[in-house]
Amino acid sequence: MRELTTHFEQQDILLLLKKLMLEKMSGTTTMPVDEVEGLLQSLLYVLDFSKRGSEKEFSSIFESFEEGKRKIRKKIRASEELYKQILQTNIQLPIDSYQNLLIDIAAFFESYDIDYAAHQTGALWIDYQLAFPVDDQKFKGIDFVWSYLSSLLWENLFCNAFHKNVLLELFEAYGQQLQMDYSADINNVYDRVFFQAVGCSFAGKRRRSSLLMTEENFEHLLTMTAHQDESQLNERFHQILEYLGLQGNAYYQKTFELFMEKMREDDHVERKHTLFIFEQPSRSLFLLNEGMTTAEFSTIALRAEQIEGEERIELLLKNFLSIYDYLDFFELGLLNTEEYMLLFNMLGVEMLTVFIKLAMRDEREATSQITSFIDETLEEAWKQQLQRYLCKLDDDMKAELNHCLGMIDLPALDFH
Repeated sequence: MRELTTHFEQQDILLLLKKLMLEKMSGTTTMPVDEVEGLLQSLLYVLDFSKRGSEKEFSSIFESFEEGKRKIRKKIRASEELYKQILQTNIQLPIDSYQNLLIDIAAFFESYDIDYAAHQTGALWIDYQLAFPVDDQKFKGIDFVWSYLSSLLWENLFCNAFHKNVLLELFEAYGQQLQMDYSADINNVYDRVFFQAVGCSFAGKRRRSSLLMTEENFEHLLTMTAHQDESQLNERFHQILEYLGLQGNAYYQKTFELFMEKMREDDHVERKHTLFIFEQPSRSLFLLNEGMTTAEFSTIALRAEQIEGEERIELLLKNFLSIYDYLDFFELGLLNTEEYMLLFNMLGVEMLTVFIKLAMRDEREATSQITSFIDETLEEAWKQQLQRYLCKLDDDMKAELNHCLGMIDLPALDFH
């Protein structure tokens, strides 16, 4: 039996333990040793609660036990209020461990046993980790749950400073970056959001419409954290909180200190790079959409043969939603140079980028720069026409297309 931590004599505690055993056995004559030990730990936990915030001397151990349960019920009510706030600030992301946690906490409040297992958290199984885990050796029972919920609420409030779509974009990119299913593998949202928000802001990116970092942002972040002193960076951090409409508190400050520790702990840029989530190549719907059926394509092709110029191009743009359709149509040889120029000019940046990316891939072009592609010797008519069109673009448009080329991921395509 562990050392007793109350002011009652061992005889008093054993008397209370016997009473609880008789109540719990409910007619049976024996109880396993581990259950007896559990009952003892529970009653000691309740007795400890009775002394919190009070110097009152109790006339009996039974009076102290009832006072402890009263205070525990009060903390349960406070914890339930925290839980309601957490539900109101639910981050609404499809993170399995997070959404399951919310269900499990509700079950905890229904099953928590303050009479015989007050020091335990019952069936509560927490798979969703906090940025700073609660010490389950130091905190037991409702103390653990209250501490956990208090920290989770701070984390929720920070994440709620950003729109749900911003968070979805962030974690979809994170899953792509690490090649994982973020909904099943992420066990904390807050630390990722915090690092991105502070990192992007320090790098000069103040838009709240995206938390994704670019390589240029990362370079600026490295420079700033290396050359500004701690007080300057701390002041900038509090400006970020104010900008987000958040109050400064010990939890956010502790997270910021961890952020700075990670940024300054060594000179390995690669390790620092892994702390952040970067813009990822996208998969264009123009590539993902399936082509028309043979019958549908034939109908459009026959109509296109009967018209020309802008009317023909508008027919294609209105009906073709996939690159498959355009490539099949190019093979018919119906378009003249003027019509190709008109088509490429009306496609829009994303679809035009897909055509360029595909042409580069087909020619095994290692570079992602338009100028190198223009200099290639190509055989297919549509690629030659694309080169002719790109030659006429101004430098700003070429720069925009070069940027887009790096942001679109081209899958292997099979057109046969």
